[in-house]
Amino acid sequence: MTKLIIDQVKYQRIILHISGHVEDVKTLEGARFYLREQKQKRELDIEAVETEGNRFRLRINVMELDGEYPIRTGKWYLRADIGDEKRLRDYVSDPVYDRVYMSILDGTRTDLLVDRSATQSWYGISRLNVSDWTYYLDVTFIFPEQLTGFRKFTQQLKKNLYRQYRRLATWGFHVVFNIFNNRPKKGNQVFFTSDRTNELAGNEKFVYERMIERGLGDKYVFRFSFKDGIKARRSFREKFRFTHDLATSDVIFTDDYQPELYKNEYDPDVKLVQLWHACGAFKTIGFERLGKKGAPMLLTRTHKNYTHVIVSSEHSARHNAEAFALSESKFYPVGIPRTDVFFDREYLERTAEKVRAHYPQLPEAKKVILYAPTFRGNNARSASFPLQIINFHILGDFLRDKGYCMMIKLHPFVKSEIRIPQEYQDYFIDATDYPDINELLTVTDVLVTDYSSVIYEAALLNIPMLFFAFDLDNYDDDRGFYEPYEEIVPGKIVKTLRALVEAIGNEDYEAEKLQGFLTKNFRDLDGHSTDRVIDLIFGNDDGNSLA
Repeated sequence: MTKLIIDQVKYQRIILHISGHVEDVKTLEGARFYLREQKQKRELDIEAVETEGNRFRLRINVMELDGEYPIRTGKWYLRADIGDEKRLRDYVSDPVYDRVYMSILDGTRTDLLVDRSATQSWYGISRLNVSDWTYYLDVTFIFPEQLTGFRKFTQQLKKNLYRQYRRLATWGFHVVFNIFNNRPKKGNQVFFTSDRTNELAGNEKFVYERMIERGLGDKYVFRFSFKDGIKARRSFREKFRFTHDLATSDVIFTDDYQPELYKNEYDPDVKLVQLWHACGAFKTIGFERLGKKGAPMLLTRTHKNYTHVIVSSEHSARHNAEAFALSESKFYPVGIPRTDVFFDREYLERTAEKVRAHYPQLPEAKKVILYAPTFRGNNARSASFPLQIINFHILGDFLRDKGYCMMIKLHPFVKSEIRIPQEYQDYFIDATDYPDINELLTVTDVLVTDYSSVIYEAALLNIPMLFFAFDLDNYDDDRGFYEPYEEIVPGKIVKTLRALVEAIGNEDYEAEKLQGFLTKNFRDLDGHSTDRVIDLIFGNDDGNSLA
């Protein structure tokens, strides 16, 4: 009898990894793998399937598999349809997996309860039925009662006045949206929007400007709506216009978290495209943070209605699919538009001249070091950085002896003032207020950082990097990383200021790690990411595509 044999079961954050093989079958190409609930007979297709001959590897995101919601309560049995064979029963090859526990918290603890509140949790156990060697996933999902209609309205009346106002505002938003959404679409309306900047910038700017260069401005009508931060408020007129444009557009571009986008149901033909502002897979975000402060609610619709999420590589796609609890099929590794400039020699030279003119210390420096640490804390309100870690006397004497210059750029969330001693003014530059860190990279010989995603842009410029991770253990406990920190970073890790100075002086960067980092995090290194995005979303009938 043909058997589906499970060789290994592993649980990491919210991803269940199952690997195995099928006896008496040469290839699993085209095979369908799915979970089938015992009582309700529901079936959940597993999309993330890798096969090689008769071997398979499955990745099951337990927070999104059930219609982009967490897998519901029940006993879910692994099944497979392979060619003309009957549905296979499943077996486990080794009784060691009698009780393989799954932990939403960290993959190793036996406490499986993820508690966002007293009434919301997800609890799963990976089990083996020893009577017939059947493998199944035993899930208990508890969530708040979903009130509807009049009960929902009366419940809201018990809230404070501010919350009631927000509810009424949301209701009004839905009414206006639905009025415009019911009208026929024109087929050529493109909407660029963001809640992180008050102007067209970043990936959205690259896409728009390249569309104009390709002559697509004659074919499409462009609309724009920007807001400088989540807490910023639009005027009544701006809100009405935003809602109208959102409801009547055929393609919607955003570049970050934007709450209004997740409150609506869009027509099937509408494309909602997330041009995420950051590159790569580094710190944990979203559902990767379950069990930690700042994790999302289990039934959230945030990030759930994207049709396209643009990423730089298959590796990044897996990371973001886990973070958003969204199917991997919605992630497209075509590249990050704003990174195209790193392959434009004229742009790099022109920008470097601009930066050197802005900071007169730079042209005389034998080597320019950029120190760009990230913030500590959970958000903009709590953001800080321990400036006392920068010993200006130790660093300043070293820079003066070597003839080097160090630019310091703190994260925009950090509002602390950098006080450079007078005797070291020629060797340190406070570049915190410089608007674009990518421009600073064009004059950088060595990047010193810690947990900042600037490492992806620096890697594209082949800049040697040092990782001054003086608080690595604490940061890992509070924030966490997608993979072990030591396996992510493309450079030498130092934990003391003297070790940092020594590494710079000896040019000990462990730069051999850089090529592997690039290969892992960027599928294409050619400067044509913007064109691939445009081809993906709009087709390639303008004669300027990469096809």
